[in-house]
Amino acid sequence: MISFMDFIKKSTTTNIEEVHFKGSADLEVTNTKVKSDFFNEMLNSSKRNRSSSDFSYLDDEKLPNYIYNTFLYDEITYESTPKTKYVIENISRELGVQKVDYALLDILSRKIFKSSDEDIVKFLALLSSFDVETIPLTSLLSVTSLYSHKSDVVKESVLSTVECWEWPDIVEYLERMEDFKRPYLQKYKEEVIENLRSL
Repeated sequence: MISFMDFIKKSTTTNIEEVHFKGSADLEVTNTKVKSDFFNEMLNSSKRNRSSSDFSYLDDEKLPNYIYNTFLYDEITYESTPKTKYVIENISRELGVQKVDYALLDILSRKIFKSSDEDIVKFLALLSSFDVETIPLTSLLSVTSLYSHKSDVVKESVLSTVECWEWPDIVEYLERMEDFKRPYLQKYKEEVIENLRSL
């Protein structure tokens, strides 16, 4: 399996800032278009070795970076199951769910909070593909810290994520969420709260 750094070294660019990602498999480099097999190779390796994956080399510092790099290459939406989810599940089988939860928490606190609204929404969509019991620390921190975000897009994603989790314990935070200016979003918020109360 090729590492991310080895892939970058083999590409025609020497500076990671020169690399602009178009999708999960296309990599555009100045004056050159290269097909990136990095993500697909990680995913295939992960799928191929479901029962005997070797993620033991991923220590507490490398694990968040590995997951984050996988996340960056993936196209993640609420409507589909992200490929990154399969990679994370395979890592958790070998290293344990708690290590994965800590790694996701690290990614959330070090990278996602400082990133664009689009990346925050993408990360919430990834988290929504897991059960809330699987990643309790990350799920709690993501909701409690992002429900008051200034962006309506992020707040709407928090609602969608909590709705996917069917997590009634978090209703009090959703009730404190600032009202949306758009009536359809406010109505959506009220429906999500009502549905969670009925669980």
